[in-house]
Amino acid sequence: KADVYEAYAPERLQQIYSLACLYYGTNGPTSWTERFTKSWLSTDSYCFWHGVRCNGHDEHLVTRLDLYDGGLQGNLVPELQLLGSSLDYLLLDGNAGLTGEIPSYLGGMSLASLTMTECGFSGSMPGAICDHHELHPSFNLLVDCDKIFCQPACCENCDL
Repeated sequence: KADVYEAYAPERLQQIYSLACLYYGTNGPTSWTERFTKSWLSTDSYCFWHGVRCNGHDEHLVTRLDLYDGGLQGNLVPELQLLGSSLDYLLLDGNAGLTGEIPSYLGGMSLASLTMTECGFSGSMPGAICDHHELHPSFNLLVDCDKIFCQPACCENCDL
């Protein structure tokens, strides 16, 4: 019985919910590339879904999302922030269908790396992300500076 209840621990449900919202909120069933759609929302543990990496402990917390060239469309969903402080790497490069402004909530996450080149984002880099960069100088932020207005101190690694 303990194994059944452990599989549905609140932390794991929150991780699955966040990933499912990301999948459906960015048109996963119709626009994501096959290498992602074959595994996402399968009966396999979400830690084995393509592009998802979890910590090596029993918590099964998502530490890395590598969604490079995944076919994501639309806006990033706010539920992404439910991955909390465990998410270190968010790699969104090559998703030209991601549109709108870069969400400010990304600055409140404990990211070590956020890459968003070749995406369809527009507008300015949110102050919360620049503040995160200022507080954590090792934070790797990579964006298309010709599409996103960004202060030089915040976006020093530009892909032009």
